Amino acid sequence: MARRKQKQSALDDLIEITAKLPWWLGILLAIAAYLALRHDATREIAIATVPGQIGDMVTAQLWKTFAMIGQYVLPSAFLIGALVLALKRRKHIHLVEQISCQQSALLKMSWQEFEMLVGEAFRLQGLKVGETRGGDTE
Repeated sequence: MARRKQKQSALDDLIEITAKLPWWLGILLAIAAYLALRHDATREIAIATVPGQIGDMVTAQLWKTFAMIGQYVLPSAFLIGALVLALKRRKHIHLVEQISCQQSALLKMSWQEFEMLVGEAFRLQGLKVGETRGGDTE
């Protein structure tokens, strides 16, 4: 029976989505997110001298605080996603190389490993392969 997916945080979801993108796009997103948030995190906030502007000052300070934290968290999530993709691809390529050397290993592998093998073989031929999460049962 297939296991149910536990609830994930938004950060876990972001890493998972980035892992489905090309690795270079994950790195590019990390750089863009850092630069955009760094700009807001280092911006000076004007002190409100008029009582009606205090709300604007508080909103600006909250955004600056989120930008200060996000300038490191968001790029890290993008970079982790790119790393996850690279490690996954490395595992798939290793599996293809291993199987090409040992034909009898096909009979011993699980259906998940076989699915990874076939997907990577198609990728090496230049085809696009979409990965699914679970779905099949044993």
